[in-house]
Amino acid sequence: DAIKEGVEGYGTAQDFITAEQIGICSVSIGGYNGPSSANFYRDLREKNNLIMFESAGNDGPDDSNADSGNFLFVGAMTFMKGEPKMAGYSSGGKKFEAVDFSGPGYSGTSFSCPYLAGIAALIRQRYGKDMTQEEMYAYLKMIAKPVDTGRPSQVEGYDYWSGWGIPILPHVDKQYVVMEIGRKAFKIDGAWAEMDTSPFIEKQRTFVPIAFAAIALGAQVSWDDKNYKVTITKGHKVLEMFIGSRSYLVNGKPYIMDVAPFIKDQRTFVPIAFAATSLDCKVSWVESERKVLILEG
Repeated sequence: DAIKEGVEGYGTAQDFITAEQIGICSVSIGGYNGPSSANFYRDLREKNNLIMFESAGNDGPDDSNADSGNFLFVGAMTFMKGEPKMAGYSSGGKKFEAVDFSGPGYSGTSFSCPYLAGIAALIRQRYGKDMTQEEMYAYLKMIAKPVDTGRPSQVEGYDYWSGWGIPILPHVDKQYVVMEIGRKAFKIDGAWAEMDTSPFIEKQRTFVPIAFAAIALGAQVSWDDKNYKVTITKGHKVLEMFIGSRSYLVNGKPYIMDVAPFIKDQRTFVPIAFAATSLDCKVSWVESERKVLILEG
């Protein structure tokens, strides 16, 4: 309510955001008051490209709050015998699905929520202020370490109680590549570069020109014209893909994809999900922005 009514010395909340160049917010669930509050925060977020974290509180966010789509929710965690555990008072119950992340500390969401806002600030500082909340959410999921609760995971990388776990920043030398469907410009660690062709979707798979993606990730690419084969070498991994074939090799071991690489615009396009994971990279997809994110492993 205080921020909705205005910020002392600045006038409106928008005046404050503009004057201080605010890009990330940590919001307490206590300030949520239903649809009017949701609309207020949504408008601020969209106008200013804000990233908003919200504390899940002691009981987890209620349905109306969770459905607002405005926040990245943060649950609490604690330590038991030196191991991080979900704090049931924050993330438990039938509505635990709304809690995305946990943060380390002994003070519940009062600590973990601003802690993750600080993590997001470091990420944005490296990759650029144009990084949206949707991209941040996908990135945090790629770097999140699940919190062990002794319960089975529902999907890969997802912890049953505590959401996507604790985001752990990768080492600074790990490359991060962002490509957009239909766009030749792409980003390497926040810096723009240009391709001579663009990624596209076919048969529900994202195809990218592998030479640009591989080189951006520090890999070497070679082409075998006789066998119509592209070889990508990164560290101890050697990936071999064949034009028109769903079969591929990783360090000589055969695997099968559900689609095949092909040549377009004089470039070799491969399904990036298979290529990147074969090279120990992580891949994520931002549906609303038609972006594929690739993080070096």
